[in-house]
Amino acid sequence: MRFVFLEEFQKYTGVFNDSPIQESFIGAAQGIVENYLGYELKLQKYETYIDGNGNSEVSLKARPIKRLIKVVINDENIDLKNFRLINEFIIYYNRFPTGTKNVYVEYEAGYDYLNKDTFNNLLDCGDSESEIDEPIIDGGNSNSEYENIIDCGNSLFKSNINYIPEIIKSTILRIAAILQSESDSNIGVTSKSFGDSGNRTFINYTNFDKYLQPISSYRILRI
Repeated sequence: MRFVFLEEFQKYTGVFNDSPIQESFIGAAQGIVENYLGYELKLQKYETYIDGNGNSEVSLKARPIKRLIKVVINDENIDLKNFRLINEFIIYYNRFPTGTKNVYVEYEAGYDYLNKDTFNNLLDCGDSESEIDEPIIDGGNSNSEYENIIDCGNSLFKSNINYIPEIIKSTILRIAAILQSESDSNIGVTSKSFGDSGNRTFINYTNFDKYLQPISSYRILRI
């Protein structure tokens, strides 16, 4: 699942062509970002067993947690009202009893994907009298839901969307642009064609640390 559209990337770089290689840059850049953050960006369901640590909080492997579905501690279902969510952490108003894989958690985490058709419709709505204000997740309580109501002509677009932070999306665009630039200049990138498919594989040796630093607050923390 990609969070940057080809059209956005082409507008960002000013390079317009029909080659699938640009999609490869976008995918590679998102992979670099996800590897740095420690989790996939797409909204998905997770099921996991974790060790109870005797404390009031445990960390999961993805963020932001959008909702808890189920928590079982030592084979006992726990009412979800007993928990609070912050980023990748579950805060239990009691304490998680010490044990090995004695806490089972089902949850949804990640960012909603705005498909291409919806994206284009929102752009079209920009010409209407209503102004589009996209809510941005700021790294606070990730369990919050945002309601965006857009009056587009005679229709009403209404959704609860956990948008990807703009800084993460900008980082993907920037790294993808660097990959494209270096490929054009044959710097630090190797590529290989596979038949007539136009697919490429890339090996890049650029150190992206300075480009990833602005999104460091979104990395998974460990306690």
